[in-house]
Amino acid sequence: MEGGVLGGVVGGVVGGVITDTAPKIEAPLRVGGDVKAPTIITKVEPQYPEVARKARISGIVIVECTINKNGDVTDVHVLKPLPFGLDQAAVEAVRRWKFRPGTLNGQPVDVLFNLTVNFKLGLEVAKLGTLILYPPELIASVVAVIASKESRDVVHNIEVLDRIAATPAPIKLTM
Repeated sequence: MEGGVLGGVVGGVVGGVITDTAPKIEAPLRVGGDVKAPTIITKVEPQYPEVARKARISGIVIVECTINKNGDVTDVHVLKPLPFGLDQAAVEAVRRWKFRPGTLNGQPVDVLFNLTVNFKLGLEVAKLGTLILYPPELIASVVAVIASKESRDVVHNIEVLDRIAATPAPIKLTM
């Protein structure tokens, strides 16, 4: 072996050559250390799928996404799903969120970031219509009649209903 390094390249230079031609890998960075987290600018609430609302499903969806140098959300992957389309609704919503980008040494960088989308059902007030309140003494007598053996008699039940309908001045509440 003459003038080279064992395992070297034929025609290479002794000691090698330092160049800047290596491809730069620009994979998203994890937040931590010198990599600062992005901050939310615009948050779009997800659409609650009707089937999930009717099934009374609530909870959280966790997604991992890339927030690029422009603060846009890309490459969204669900880590913790919910059924009835809630996970897809979360993905659609976070794709529309806007961030101040994460930074490394003050320069914007692409970062991997986990986001949590909370689905909770509020107290939904349904329109009930008209509620009629009767005097307590009438209600007590109706309860007593219904509790008696006589309440099995259809004619007797009609009489009770007639008494209720004939009650003077019931209070009406419209909701």
